[in-house]
Amino acid sequence: VIGWGVMVLMMAATPLAMVREYGHTFERAALVAQWHMVGMFAPSFFTGWLISRFGLLNVLIAGLCLSATAALIGMSGNTLEFFLAANICVGTGWNFLFVGSTHLLTTVYRPEEKNKSQGLNDALVFQSVAAFSFSAGMLHNAVGWVSVCIVLLPFIAVVFVAVLWLKLTPGMAPPGLGRSG
Repeated sequence: VIGWGVMVLMMAATPLAMVREYGHTFERAALVAQWHMVGMFAPSFFTGWLISRFGLLNVLIAGLCLSATAALIGMSGNTLEFFLAANICVGTGWNFLFVGSTHLLTTVYRPEEKNKSQGLNDALVFQSVAAFSFSAGMLHNAVGWVSVCIVLLPFIAVVFVAVLWLKLTPGMAPPGLGRSG
């Protein structure tokens, strides 16, 4: 839910920040959106391998670190290169979080709960997408790009703590998900 929300908030606010706030051209904003999509979907070719090689929880942590890095890059500058790097990072972070959390979901319910669990997950995800997407323009207009990036960090931090708790608390995570020894 938060992986989607963070990605959508940054992605939706980026063209507003680039064109309205910093005077970039529409073409530059479109280029950033294109590379953001590459960041979102190109890792799918190897995310499953990363999960099997390094463990699911470690890939989730990597996704959270990439998302936090995106926010920090976004706060650090307003050139095309900063927007490209931030949006590629948040796209790749989203990929790791989406693939990883979807896999994690399949490990926590009984077979008879599958349909309800998947349905509830989808409803929560897309409600957060709607909320973060609708708030992107209002938030950007109210506080600006740097503040949008700052707003992302507490959401990322909460999920980071939750994943670390799963990883470090014996018996919390299902076996084989990359919990430390």
